[in-house]
Amino acid sequence: MYPERLLRLKEVMARTALSRSSIYALAARGDFPPPLKLTPRASGWLESAIDAWIASRKPSVRDERGEQPRAQTADPRTPAAVTARGRR
Repeated sequence: MYPERLLRLKEVMARTALSRSSIYALAARGDFPPPLKLTPRASGWLESAIDAWIASRKPSVRDERGEQPRAQTADPRTPAAVTARGRR
C-alpha cells in the first residue's frame, strides 16, 4: 500500500476548481479540509481529505443515465404561462 499523498495548493485548486482565497476562506470556516503545515512556508492537503470533500459535494440524485435531473421550466407558449403573465 502506498503512503498518504500530499497535495500542494495548485493541485487542490485544479481538483476543486476553487480559487486560493476560496480554499482558505472555506478552511477557516471549517467547510474545507485544513492545510497541513509542512514547513514555515509550505502547506499541503491530504489527498484523501480532498477526495472526500469532493465526493461530499457531488449531487446524490441521478437519473437512469447517471445525470443530474434538470429543472423543468414552463414553455412560454403554454396557456398556463400566458395566464401567469396576465395576457389571458
